[in-house]
Amino acid sequence: MSLTRLGFLSRNVFNFSQRLTIHTIKRNQSSKPIKLQEEIDLDKPVEYSKTEAAKWLAKHTREPEENKPPYQTYVISGSLAVFMVYFCILREENDLDLLIDRPLDEVLKNLNKSK
Repeated sequence: MSLTRLGFLSRNVFNFSQRLTIHTIKRNQSSKPIKLQEEIDLDKPVEYSKTEAAKWLAKHTREPEENKPPYQTYVISGSLAVFMVYFCILREENDLDLLIDRPLDEVLKNLNKSK
């Protein structure tokens, strides 16, 4: 069961990296040709407002332009909410939780006794 999940996860990561690469290639192909180093006058300051970087928005980097289903945000939010309800409310305490809940002075006393 977990191996199929890992396979599903690795396929999704691979597909995402392919889409990101294709988006980057398309974006780079559509931009203006880059000037050669000889054409750039290094003595003059670069005017940022006239460069491609001035027109680039951060959302283009975070969210590549792709067709995603309109319900994707709701599905992810719902899954996260269900996980948080389980993990924070419904889950029974185990030994590690009890160790974490102990007072620090008790933990330090036990640590000093063991040395």
